[in-house]
Amino acid sequence: MSQPLRYDQIISLKPSEMDYMFEISDGHIKIKAQIFEIKTNKVASGTLFFQSLFQIYPQSQTSKIDQALKLERELQKEKYQKESMKLNKIKEMEQKVFQEYKQNIETAEKTKDQTFTMAQPVQFLLYISFSYFSFFKYRGR
Repeated sequence: MSQPLRYDQIISLKPSEMDYMFEISDGHIKIKAQIFEIKTNKVASGTLFFQSLFQIYPQSQTSKIDQALKLERELQKEKYQKESMKLNKIKEMEQKVFQEYKQNIETAEKTKDQTFTMAQPVQFLLYISFSYFSFFKYRGR
């Protein structure tokens, strides 16, 4: 039986040719993703299997965050005559980043439980056990 994938679903990742092997990471410090064997009895107990779970999110926008990082580098290089000019630019950029964040949350809420196809971008997979996002970039052949 097959069912379409939906945004907000929780999935695990595993190589198709390797039984009982799953993609996991073991913590906040050791964040390198690796393929790990999880035997059937451990899948049932949930100990390591929980570390292989991801939640599917729609593509989000990060252009304002990119602009904020660029502005931060520029402000570190430049010497502003007035501190108020610098603070105004920072405040303006914070507002833009917050707006973009709100739009991303709204998009995630609107697409919750919608099916998607391979042609649609899935930018984020939330790593459930540590609340990290994995980013995947599309590259055409």
